[in-house]
Amino acid sequence: MENSINRGAGILCHISSLPGKYGIGSLGREAYAFADFLKKSGVKFWQILPLVQTGFGDSPYQSVCCNSGNPYFIDLETLNEEGLLSDAELKGCVMPEGSTDYSALYVNRYAALRIAYSRFDINGEEFLKFLSDGEFEDYALFMSLKSKYKCPFDGFPAEFKRRNVKALEEFKKSVYKSEYCFWQFLQYEFNAQWKKLKEYVNSLGIKIIGDLPLYVAYDSADVWGRAVVRCL
Repeated sequence: MENSINRGAGILCHISSLPGKYGIGSLGREAYAFADFLKKSGVKFWQILPLVQTGFGDSPYQSVCCNSGNPYFIDLETLNEEGLLSDAELKGCVMPEGSTDYSALYVNRYAALRIAYSRFDINGEEFLKFLSDGEFEDYALFMSLKSKYKCPFDGFPAEFKRRNVKALEEFKKSVYKSEYCFWQFLQYEFNAQWKKLKEYVNSLGIKIIGDLPLYVAYDSADVWGRAVVRCL
């Protein structure tokens, strides 16, 4: 019987391990350059590690949301090209070569992302469509609450811990522009950049082998949004 298995060489390299000036690899030019390298090398499979937003200890196994994208991977140069970051602000995000200082990365990166968000049109048609799809509703509410109360969800006030519908509606209105849409913006930008990169990699005849954490973290939008009543 003829063997129909398609064999090919593969390589494991996480997005975070790609070379870059901003402390950690991103979905930008370094990812496209790596894809070109794989094509020239005859590699058919690119395996990556989890892309989810990391939580405690910067571990993907402590993600705040199992279907989120890590804001660290958002390419800052793309935001610069979109007019959301100035050249000077982009230059200010450059980090020293060597081991990644995740504490400094967290502070610097989120500061830059908030600046970019301040110039983003939250009333744009594509973004409003993204919001209406509702995929990141729990995530955006969860992260907004964590930004306000700075604790695990079991430390939220009772009405939020227990997901009182009216209380959450009022909270969403109060932080709609300052927090809720910021966290939606991060996922919007990540998804746009990831989709573009994936399409490019696939166009080279290279398949991406994904990876994902094997379980959800307790302090996550997944638990808070779906199982909080049974857990508390």
